[in-house]
Order: sequence, then structure tokens, then C-alpha cells
Amino acid sequence: MEWKDTVMSQTETTKYVDRWLNGDIEARHVTALIAEAQAEISFKVGVKEVLEWIGEQGWETFRTGYYPSQETWKAQKKEWGIKDD
Repeated sequence: MEWKDTVMSQTETTKYVDRWLNGDIEARHVTALIAEAQAEISFKVGVKEVLEWIGEQGWETFRTGYYPSQETWKAQKKEWGIKDD
């Protein structure tokens, strides 16, 4: 999955601008509504990606208490762009 798969389309963002132009919402709320919708999309995609990765490791692996090696986990976090503390 790439970053562009998580970005709202022009059509989706236009919905909010159209609502403003129609007088349904105030201009100051357009940006906040778009940001909120975008955050929800990104969050859901992030959760999905983590669950897919866990599935690839094998659900049985996690169920039995055996987890991927530290190296595997660190490499995956690096791929996701998550800092390793």
C-alpha cells in the first residue's frame, strides 16, 4: 500500500466545498471537516495494514504467545515509518 492510497480524492473533498457553497456549512468548518475525514481514512488504513501484517505472520503464532523476532518487528516498524524507541 502506498501513501496515495490513503488520500481523499478530489471528488471527496469537493463535497465539503459544495456544502459550503450551498450554505450548509460555514467556510471555517470546511478545512476541519476535510481533515477529520482524511484522518479517519488514514487511521482505518493503518489498522488494516497492521492486521494484514499480523495475518501474514500467522494468527496461530500470536495466539500461542510466540511473536516475531525483535529484528522482524523493528524492520516492519521502520517500513511503516514508526520510530523505534
